[in-house]
Amino acid sequence: MVMETLSRWSTEHRRWSVGAVDEATVEADPDRLQLALDALIENAVKHTTAEDSIELSLKRRAGVAVLAVADTGTGISPETLDRIFDRFARADPDRSRDGGGVGLGLSVVKAVAEAHGGSVDVRSTLGKGSTFALRLPLADARRLPARASEEDRSAGTVVRQVPVG
Repeated sequence: MVMETLSRWSTEHRRWSVGAVDEATVEADPDRLQLALDALIENAVKHTTAEDSIELSLKRRAGVAVLAVADTGTGISPETLDRIFDRFARADPDRSRDGGGVGLGLSVVKAVAEAHGGSVDVRSTLGKGSTFALRLPLADARRLPARASEEDRSAGTVVRQVPVG
């Protein structure tokens, strides 16, 4: 998923790179997970220029897959960090909604992460860039059925194993 995402976004003129990419599988809706990852990348693109770098990585840490999007862009002021995951929040309130979005992207990332039992956080330095980390619990292969049972399918509950590396 990381490499496919990078391939789709590589048409944006940035210095793209891939950091560590560990193999990881999470229980997730692949469409929602892709939506969250795209929102993080879109955010990085909006706050960088062609001279800046954007790096994608995936690390396994203590039962968690950590998908990170790091950039060398504008960064986020400390007073803004507390609210960037709120709906309709924007890091730069002076940006027009036409060019700066409506402020839903990071709230969507948070909602997707929480719906999958995970979280999202950010580290940022104003003028130096930001790193967003989407943390999702790793799938426990012993708990997951190879295929959904007939009972699960009829109830509409299908566990999806999504390789994110």
